[in-house]
Amino acid sequence: MANNGNFTNYVSTTAVPADNNWHLVAVTVDRTTSCGTACGTWYLDGTAVGTFDPSAYTNLTLNSAAPLLIGAQETGLGDEFFNGGLDELEIFNRALNATEVQALYLAGSAGKCK
Repeated sequence: MANNGNFTNYVSTTAVPADNNWHLVAVTVDRTTSCGTACGTWYLDGTAVGTFDPSAYTNLTLNSAAPLLIGAQETGLGDEFFNGGLDELEIFNRALNATEVQALYLAGSAGKCK
């Protein structure tokens, strides 16, 4: 997460299994309620596996000059790339709740893409 040139990397303490199977990884950040210090939640295969506190970044606005990078770092920050596959990537304009994340996982191989 970043704002005005400052950034923080949030890293889950749960690793995605390297078992050659697809896994659902979801991250939610809820800025609409007073949730204390755990407004961010990591999910793996529909189950919450950790939380983080993104409260240092308030009043975030969309910066159309900065690219949205998924699986890569911005040029000059190491130029590293995710070594794996991504499928059915979705970005929502609100934080999904635990039931909604679980439903995404339970869609299984049928997925949500039509």
